[in-house]
Amino acid sequence: IQIQAKQINPADLDYLLRRPSIIGIQAPFDFISSDAWGAIKTLVSVDDEYT
Repeated sequence: IQIQAKQINPADLDYLLRRPSIIGIQAPFDFISSDAWGAIKTLVSVDDEYT
């Protein structure tokens, strides 16, 4: 519904649904998994594209 109303960018939704992640990176904190940390690092690297 929001895509049809042009309230959400389809590229942004695709990125969030796919949740790309850097594989093999060690999380610096015990409370976050390495997979989640890899996703955070990926999001930081593409931040300029989505701001």
